[in-house]
Amino acid sequence: MSERIEWIPSYAVNRPDLDTQHKELFRLIGDLSGDLDAKQVKTSIFYLFKYTRIHFVTEEFLLMETGYPEFKSHKRLHEELLSRLSEFADMDFHDEPSVLEFKEFANEWLSSHILEEDLKYARYLKENGL
Repeated sequence: MSERIEWIPSYAVNRPDLDTQHKELFRLIGDLSGDLDAKQVKTSIFYLFKYTRIHFVTEEFLLMETGYPEFKSHKRLHEELLSRLSEFADMDFHDEPSVLEFKEFANEWLSSHILEEDLKYARYLKENGL
């Protein structure tokens, strides 16, 4: 993944707080573009893990409060991501394939999670006037 992942308007869930947080996640993952050494990858994972936890609390609170019917499965996806990030945090990243594996995971997870899962709750909120 040499390209920087960019936020595009079609990723918006139309909740200013969540869209701002999503943009920050895109920035953090975008910072993974280019050549990185093991220390830089580890630092990126730390900040990504920390910010992702904050974001998930905000998002999960909204989904719970609005009665989102897929709340439990959405929360499970969040837990799986945090678990996967923990696994990556334990890696050494002393070779290019391991760095590339993390970059590809982060890029794919963020764009697919927002496009598939987060846009589902955005539709639910809009359809229910929430």
